[in-house]
Amino acid sequence: MSSADFAHEEEHGVDAMNEALGEIATPVNFARICAVFDREGWKYECSDSEIRGGFDSKPVIVHFSEQDNRLDFSSIIVDGLADLDADDLLGFIEEWHCTRILPKAYLFSTEDLENVIRLEHAVLFTDGEGRPVGATDGQLQICVKQFIYAVLSFHQEFAAAYGEGIES
Repeated sequence: MSSADFAHEEEHGVDAMNEALGEIATPVNFARICAVFDREGWKYECSDSEIRGGFDSKPVIVHFSEQDNRLDFSSIIVDGLADLDADDLLGFIEEWHCTRILPKAYLFSTEDLENVIRLEHAVLFTDGEGRPVGATDGQLQICVKQFIYAVLSFHQEFAAAYGEGIES
């Protein structure tokens, strides 16, 4: 992007610049999010409003709420954590949050599982008044890839800290 592009954006707004580049922001919907996975050639399973995929054997779930115009991403680390110290895990998560914007990580336990880490990120496609806004195909692609890369980064750093035997 050149300084002329920035000047054009300032004078005419982001939508005008996207239009000049051949991309127009259109409403976000589930089919467009699935299209990102298709264009990338990623394998995934699809239900009404949820996509489940795996990247380097790490699960990623993408959920879109048309009612809220909200895109939720999540991943989970389960196996191999029960024997780890919860305070150590919380320290790792706290350090992650101090040095990374996303994803947010949460440690919890269930009746059946101890020390589960859930990774989450959400994107709202609304303006300050809560009205829906659109996105270009490129913006959606960046949004999805950003979360997947962040999840893979978390898993990589986690494995470096706690060993390769930790599975998702």
